[in-house]
Amino acid sequence: IRNNGDSGINISRHSVATIGVVSFLDATPSPNEITGNALGGIHISGSSMAAIFGNVISSNGASGVLLTRGSTAEIASNTITGNARSGIEAVHNSTIRLGNPTGTDLRSTPNSGVGNGQWGVQCNGGGHVGGRLGGLGGSLGATDILGCAGSL
Repeated sequence: IRNNGDSGINISRHSVATIGVVSFLDATPSPNEITGNALGGIHISGSSMAAIFGNVISSNGASGVLLTRGSTAEIASNTITGNARSGIEAVHNSTIRLGNPTGTDLRSTPNSGVGNGQWGVQCNGGGHVGGRLGGLGGSLGATDILGCAGSL
């Protein structure tokens, strides 16, 4: 999924999606490469939900994954690198769950990736972030979660 004039994937208006797996119960990823899109790699908005496992999300024109307007995503086992803004960003009361607190399966392995333009994980404007950060980073550091509840 590459070189789109917008985000690579848009999930909106109370939708549910799995990216990198066929169902929420899959133990093996069916990975995607989401790269070079004009805006973000994945944009989740309007109270939508997503499970994002085992993908490469890189070199997009905004954040690798952006959650807005009360959306929720479970994000683990991805390589998120070289995006113009943050690797993962949540605003407007959205929730980021970075996998399970322990374990090495697909839903538990932390995300990795450096070279994002701002933060590895950024959350502001309310919302919640939790889970394991792993090796996710950006030019300004690993996290900026001062406007949100939770911890990494």
